[in-house]
Amino acid sequence: MKTKPIEVKAKGFVIKIFVTRCVKGDKVYTNYQVADYSSGKRKLHGFADESDARAKALEIAGCTANGERDLISFSDIKRPIQNALDEARAAGLPLDDAVRLVRQAGEIIPIGQVLDACRYWKDRGPDKPFTPKTVKEATTDYLSRQHRVSERRQRGLKCYFDQLVVKFGNRYLHEVTAVDIKDFADSKPWSPKTYNEVLNSYALVYKEAQLRDWVPAGCNPCADIKRLKMLPCKIGVFEPGQVRTILSSVKEDLIPFVAIWCFAGARKEEVTRLKWPQIRSALKTGVLEIEADQGLKTGRRSVPLQSNLRAWLEWFIQNNPDVSGFVLPTRYSEGRRLDNLQDRIACQSKVEWIANGPRHSFITYRCKVTGSVVDVSDECGNSPAKIEKHYRKRGVTLEAAQEFFNILPPVENNVIPMPKSAIG
Repeated sequence: MKTKPIEVKAKGFVIKIFVTRCVKGDKVYTNYQVADYSSGKRKLHGFADESDARAKALEIAGCTANGERDLISFSDIKRPIQNALDEARAAGLPLDDAVRLVRQAGEIIPIGQVLDACRYWKDRGPDKPFTPKTVKEATTDYLSRQHRVSERRQRGLKCYFDQLVVKFGNRYLHEVTAVDIKDFADSKPWSPKTYNEVLNSYALVYKEAQLRDWVPAGCNPCADIKRLKMLPCKIGVFEPGQVRTILSSVKEDLIPFVAIWCFAGARKEEVTRLKWPQIRSALKTGVLEIEADQGLKTGRRSVPLQSNLRAWLEWFIQNNPDVSGFVLPTRYSEGRRLDNLQDRIACQSKVEWIANGPRHSFITYRCKVTGSVVDVSDECGNSPAKIEKHYRKRGVTLEAAQEFFNILPPVENNVIPMPKSAIG
């Protein structure tokens, strides 16, 4: 319901306020609309209170009389502007500088993330105090903490770190740049695999250094160095006849180790950690349990005992009933002897050695026998994708696979017969 407009006279101008009342239930609501023609077009400003409407009318009349019509358009945002002025004043900045700073920040990151970025900078900025360490000090400290890794891995790390120390030993860790490390690595005749492993090892030192505040936050020059593309993995397998020759030629105390390596698909380092109580238990249950601290990469897993492997282990125990301790005698695994073990086996058997041939042979032949990538993956601790890519499609025959898993211990005159079927 409309009523007669209210006229506000000021500065020779008459500003009309239109009053509208509406009834909702038991309540009557009144709305005041102030007519504004300052922009050349009619605009209505709505208010719920008559005093606010009159104040607006007086403002319009005053600005119109003084020729300041543009200021009328700011009236609705006077409070936000005043708030902005107060905030800028508290920050010690002119309002235009404060707005400009926000705009420039928004060109770098989304406005909504500016505060988070500021907090991150405060916590991790380069001005955060840290305790510099030389390359020699940092690598020595890092290596001293690697009690859980294998002795072989410790030797590898020491070799990598020693070379780094020779080059940069007395320089602070945070002063060595990505270009420094890349030029150093590029000068070495390393294969792509070794090149990447060395850089990854150095990156671990920097990661530890960040944790211990030896370098500024985010300081890891190795992360900026592009790793080399790895060449396709060369997978070689032994022919069944070669495996038969190896087992008939090596010294008797090496036979359990070689048999498990060939017929259980375990990694060489995993076999060295097995003990005879585990083997005796496997002969009872039919499953070889590789414990979490023995399995590399995949941790604990269960490997079904192949029937020919069972025959080899039972044959050895029958000939050596008091055998105990580790499956591989410690005299073969101490120091660098484990790395040279394959050379020893090749020398004794006169068979040309294939790198990791026993494990590769098991996976390849098991894929042919079972036809299941998933089952073989569970047994050997590799991903199905890797087995599919490197092993399943290799050109071995089913007959060769069956022959491989039918290699049995000697019966007489150290001759290993070939039965028709002994596949587990």
